[in-house]
Amino acid sequence: MMQNQIGRLYLDLCGLTVLRGILKDSGLNRFMAVLEMAAMATMDSGENPGTQRAVRSSDTAARIAAYSDFLAELYKKDTDLGRWLLEIILADVNPYVLKLAKGQLLTNVMVQALRRDLDTLERLAALDSKGIKDILQIGDANGPDWTWGQVQIRAEYERFLKMLPTQGYGLWASHYAFYLQSGASATPALSGRPVAIGELGPSTLTPVPVVHPDVETDRAKQ
Repeated sequence: MMQNQIGRLYLDLCGLTVLRGILKDSGLNRFMAVLEMAAMATMDSGENPGTQRAVRSSDTAARIAAYSDFLAELYKKDTDLGRWLLEIILADVNPYVLKLAKGQLLTNVMVQALRRDLDTLERLAALDSKGIKDILQIGDANGPDWTWGQVQIRAEYERFLKMLPTQGYGLWASHYAFYLQSGASATPALSGRPVAIGELGPSTLTPVPVVHPDVETDRAKQ
C-alpha cells in the first residue's frame, strides 16, 4: 500500500456502515491500531509537504509491540490477511444479511453502502506487510510478514449472499457440523467451543445429524 493511500484506507475503515460490526473483532482492533500508527506516520508535517513525518504516536518498541500483537492474532487462524479477514466478514450478522434472509426490501442506499464497505475491505485484504513495516520503520528482524492478495473479498461475499437461502448465515454458515448436547448447547465441530442456543441467533439453516463416511459405506453394502 502506497504511503499516500494508507491514511485514506484508515479513514474509510473508520467509516464502515453495513459491515461495521466486524470492527468489534479483537484481531481487527489490533490491526486498526497498527494502521492508525501508519496513517500518523504518513501525514505531512506541514513544514515539508510530501515527505514522511517521523512516527510520533509511540516509540520503536511500542510500534513493534503493536505490529506483533496483531500478527499473533492473525497467526492463530491463518497467515493470509485476506482469508483471515473474509472469515470475520462472513461471520458478521448485519442489517443487509438479516433483511435478505427475511425477504425484505433492500434499498439502493443500503446496496451502495455495502459495496462501499466491500471495496474498502478489498483494499485492506491487499495490504502489503512489507509496506506497513517500511512506513513504521520496523525491520524484518523485528517484524515477520503475512501473505496477501489471494482473496477477492467482494466476489466471495457476493457468492455468500447468493448462497444465503440454503447455507444460512452467521455461526451456522461458518461450520459444517454441530454437536447437540442435551438440547441446551451446540458446539461447532471446527472450534470446539460450546455455544448456548441463545447465542446462535436466527438462521435459515437447521443442524442435522452427520453420518460418518464409514457408516454410510457400511449401509450401502447391506
